[in-house]
Amino acid sequence: MLEQTLSARTTQRRMVEAGGCVLALAAAALLALTLLGVGNGVPSAFLPTLAACALAGLSLLLLARNRQRVEALQASRAELERAQAVAHVGSWRITEPRGVIEWSAETYRIFGIAPGTPIDYAAFLACVHADDRERVRQAWTRALAGDGYDLAHRIVREGSVRWVHERAQFEFDHNGALRCATGTVQDITERQAADAELCHSRQRLRALAAHHQRQMEEERANVAREIHDELGQYLTTLRMDAAMLRNALVDSDPRHAERLTDMKGLIDEAIRAVRRVSGALRPTALDLGLEPALEWLVEDLERRSDIACRLSLPPAGLPAIDERHALPVFRIVQEALTNVVRHAQASQVSIELAAHDDALHVRVSDDGIGFDPMRGGTEGHFGVLGMHERATIQGGSITWSTPPGGGTVLDLRVPNAAPAPHAAPACDECAVLRRMGAH
Repeated sequence: MLEQTLSARTTQRRMVEAGGCVLALAAAALLALTLLGVGNGVPSAFLPTLAACALAGLSLLLLARNRQRVEALQASRAELERAQAVAHVGSWRITEPRGVIEWSAETYRIFGIAPGTPIDYAAFLACVHADDRERVRQAWTRALAGDGYDLAHRIVREGSVRWVHERAQFEFDHNGALRCATGTVQDITERQAADAELCHSRQRLRALAAHHQRQMEEERANVAREIHDELGQYLTTLRMDAAMLRNALVDSDPRHAERLTDMKGLIDEAIRAVRRVSGALRPTALDLGLEPALEWLVEDLERRSDIACRLSLPPAGLPAIDERHALPVFRIVQEALTNVVRHAQASQVSIELAAHDDALHVRVSDDGIGFDPMRGGTEGHFGVLGMHERATIQGGSITWSTPPGGGTVLDLRVPNAAPAPHAAPACDECAVLRRMGAH
């Protein structure tokens, strides 16, 4: 459609240019004819008649040229109106801050007003939704002061609410007074509805993920408790029985006593494995709070690797944090340390916690080879995505950066008041839409 419109306008321009050339040639020819008549001795009585014929010819040519211009303009306007109707984009123009606004046919259709109806700023503002009217008025005032005019807002058309997106360019004279303003208005109702549905869908998926995470943590806690309490109790009983049998046979049957010693060692190893598995599922230190849990995490990291780990806590300690807040923070730090061990090739890592602005701030930094967070979510790399989702579910945020000297820095911020367990977490796209509408 755009290529056809440009082609038509090019043809029309050439027609007008050709008409101008024909007019100039005709005028020159008539002037030459008049001068030729004088030069050939045509009686002076015929010269007025000849001049009148020349003027009449020129008038006819002018009329023909004007008709071509009008036809070309009408064709161009029709092409523009068709293009605007296809794109659902109208246009408008104004030459005074509160003067008459010239609307295109598509703009009239978007606002549901009969074409040709006189429109001024007050009439336009009356079409704006009452809840958006003050925001539109402020945007218009800022545009008259030299700022840009770009905002989305609602209008009321024939009793129904529609969304439009407006953009405009304001031109001013050397005194700062408005010379003219030209703008566009696009009906984005369908797009807004699709964006809202997408946002709602993502909210529901995120709420479902949060529910699954809570269920998984509860199941992990139950399994860890059963392993630690029941299986651990059985193994402890077996160890005691093996120790008693060994003591009973150490003098009478040294060979079997030695076998019982070996069995006792295997039972001890099984007890350590039970504690290790139970702790991996859910550290018992979590029952004491976030600080003991992080201290256990640091000790476990240094025991399993050669990486030196430092935990820095506020001098006054952390504020009271319930398990619903503490568990996601613990899991994020745990996943971050796992990534350090597996990928960072680091020798040192530090964990710093601070509490201010009604939020808990956590920073995990290492001296490794750096990290590209864009890889998060790719096949086989869902740890970063999981950390991001955990932070988002809590109403927080998480970022990664690589300092100039190398290494990776993870910054986590979680508000002290997390969303309710069954509340749909906030959607980033919804925030974007709200910011777009607030321009």
